[in-house]
Amino acid sequence: MNWYKELKFAGLPAYSYRQIAKKLKNLGFIVLRQGKGDHEIWGRPNGSCSAALPVTKEPSSVTVRDTVVKRLGIPWQSFLRA
Repeated sequence: MNWYKELKFAGLPAYSYRQIAKKLKNLGFIVLRQGKGDHEIWGRPNGSCSAALPVTKEPSSVTVRDTVVKRLGIPWQSFLRA
């Protein structure tokens, strides 16, 4: 089973912006720039990959979490441990 299917069936709740941002910082990602509206563009310091993360008080949907993890190329187990 590939990691994306594993991610879909992980059964984990959606994370808030703060939880996702904390995990990304722990994994060495930074805010590259402000996106449109309430979005931030996160990525590696060298700019090799990036993903938009909405800055909201409500939990982000599971789809947002899955997309950010996939676009940044983060192994699922690493994201969970961060």
